[in-house]
Amino acid sequence: VSGTYPIPETGITVDMIKQWKAGQWAGVPCFEDGNIDITTVSGKGHGGMFSKSALGYLQSLADTTERERDASLRATELVIVSDYEAFAIDNGYGVDMYYTATAPGV
Repeated sequence: VSGTYPIPETGITVDMIKQWKAGQWAGVPCFEDGNIDITTVSGKGHGGMFSKSALGYLQSLADTTERERDASLRATELVIVSDYEAFAIDNGYGVDMYYTATAPGV
C-alpha cells in the first residue's frame, strides 16, 4: 500500500497526535510513548515502524459512562468502561526497531 492518509481535523486521532508526536525522522512522523520497556540485560528499548495498514482495532463494547458516588472521598467518580483490542493484521507492513536506551532518572 502506498500513498498518504489525511489526518481528520477533529477527534481522537488529532488528540493523540498532539500528545505523543515527537517530530519527524526522514519524513516519517515519530511518536513517543513512556510504556516502552528497557531490558535490563541488554539496555535496549524495542519499538517499530509500520504502515497504518498493518494495524487492526476491534471494539466489542463501546464506551459506557456512569457516575459512582464515593462517600469516603466526598466525591462522585466518573467511571468509563470500554472493551477493545489492537493487533497486527500484516507483519509485512512493519519492521521491529531496537534502541540503545537507559531508564530516565527520577
